[in-house]
Amino acid sequence: EIAGLLTDPDFIAKLEKKENQEQLFYEQIFNEYRNGQYPQVIADVYEAFRRFPDSELKSRYAFLRAMSLGATTDRMTLSLALDSLIKAYPGDEVAMSARNVLAMIREKDPNVREAVQKKEAEEIYRIDSAGVYYYGMVVNRDIDVNQLRFEIINFNLDFYPQSDFDVTDDPVNKTDHLVLVRSFPELAAAWAYHDSIRDAGNVNGLVQNTAFQRFIISDVNSQTLIRDKVSDKYLVFFNKHYKENQ
Repeated sequence: EIAGLLTDPDFIAKLEKKENQEQLFYEQIFNEYRNGQYPQVIADVYEAFRRFPDSELKSRYAFLRAMSLGATTDRMTLSLALDSLIKAYPGDEVAMSARNVLAMIREKDPNVREAVQKKEAEEIYRIDSAGVYYYGMVVNRDIDVNQLRFEIINFNLDFYPQSDFDVTDDPVNKTDHLVLVRSFPELAAAWAYHDSIRDAGNVNGLVQNTAFQRFIISDVNSQTLIRDKVSDKYLVFFNKHYKENQ
């Protein structure tokens, strides 16, 4: 802009004209959206990206496009478009609106929720063929987690007296608690423990009639689960890559 200012006395006038052109074009697209002209919105957003590649309104164009796609196709397409927008503009205020819409869709449509969780799980979790593994349980935080840890420790003393297992628990979110038995040097050993504790009466007595899940998880994936705070997402990944191949 400095170079243009020095070489072209009409540069400022041209710049203002360009900005006015985009503002008018954006208002045109927005009015098309309000009037339900969704195919035209989608076409004009592509045109806006071409004409104004450095625009500060890119995230808003993308949001109008995503909502128009949802109006003309299905919730799944809308969810994927919103997810792409959030990743492209994570710190933008429009991303917050996109997150809110996405949360509403997931809440209302279990098929979309499952599909989105599968997609996101593949992006954040990884299949570990080597390294240490943990036995894990996600339990409702309303149960006595300290008592659950106590019963697991007693089980370990009775059936694994030579093993020095560490039993930990971490809050995952407002409803779930993550209990881990650390650690197993290989996946087969973790599965053996998983199958043996399944019949532990004192442990089962605490979690029966509640929503709980058992699984195997690697060290790296356990850290991701705690950060992500969505246990269902890891369970989708676990059921696909571990449970089916047991």
